[in-house]
Amino acid sequence: MNSADKREFFRLNDKIHIAYQLVTKIDLEQGQAADFFTSDPNFHLLQDIYELEMESVEILRTLTDSNRQLGSFLHNLNQRIELLTLGLRNINDEEDASVNIETQISEGGISFLAEELINNGELMALKLHFSPPC
Repeated sequence: MNSADKREFFRLNDKIHIAYQLVTKIDLEQGQAADFFTSDPNFHLLQDIYELEMESVEILRTLTDSNRQLGSFLHNLNQRIELLTLGLRNINDEEDASVNIETQISEGGISFLAEELINNGELMALKLHFSPPC
């Protein structure tokens, strides 16, 4: 793999949720990045639902192997929960202007369009939310 291929291999181009806040060195020494952003209860709810889904994948597979009808019912129930989660995520996206910003992330940094000029060397706290593929 030549160097041009490596640059593209380690580059992520996606539309993601980005929240940022310019901070000072003193801010960084006194707090953590999470301290600079308000806590969104829906974000934590979506995260908890996703974690529970990941925990149940193997259980659902085992139940489906032993009882197809029960497995089909639980799969259907899971799909309904997924649709509700997608609806909740879409409501959040409509209310939040920073959602779905075209972004490039690579080994060298992150690139996105901001509403204000950010000078080279300025410090910022970042909150990135990558939505799972639908």
